[in-house]
Amino acid sequence: MHSRKTQFAFFDAYQNPSVNITAEARSANFVSAAKARGLPPFAVLLHGIGRASLDIETFRWRALKGVLSEVSDLKVSHTVLGRAQQINFSTIPYVPDLMVNKTKSDPAAMAAEAHRPKIAT
Repeated sequence: MHSRKTQFAFFDAYQNPSVNITAEARSANFVSAAKARGLPPFAVLLHGIGRASLDIETFRWRALKGVLSEVSDLKVSHTVLGRAQQINFSTIPYVPDLMVNKTKSDPAAMAAEAHRPKIAT
């Protein structure tokens, strides 16, 4: 069994368990590198977070209804502004090849997706 079982049990006992982490970090200049490759910088950042979520073993574990499971597939999510100026959540299946997600992260494609209401907050 996973060595952090007690931590998972603690959060799983909440009615709506969710953990969000915010940290300030220094990084390489990915913005210039992304633009040079014709990629939206946010897509590169989102892809890197997805990659880390699968590469780091402790990030792959989830608790659902008391059962621990290791994630092998991932959907990364981001917010987009809808036509009525509401915030919608959009998800993109993570794939290791960043160029495959290029069209899914393209600003025009994201704008079109924003016009399809999902979860408005």
